[in-house]
Amino acid sequence: MGDDTHKLVCPFLDSSPEYARGVEFGILFERMKFEEEIIDLFLMENQDQILLLVNRLGWTVDTCTDASTPGWFSISMRRERK
Repeated sequence: MGDDTHKLVCPFLDSSPEYARGVEFGILFERMKFEEEIIDLFLMENQDQILLLVNRLGWTVDTCTDASTPGWFSISMRRERK
């Protein structure tokens, strides 16, 4: 058997890193439509794009730090109340 906790429901059709980063970014964009606060880890390669998205959608970053795992960063952000 093995550890099945990190398998995809449907494997990516494209194995390129850019595709994976795009999927991560798209999932975050969808989450931002429905959640008020997000605390999560994301790929370091997406950091600039994510911070731009946060700014453009009017969210506030509470913390943004390197994660303990190389290549990842941790971010805590919240939707601005109007």
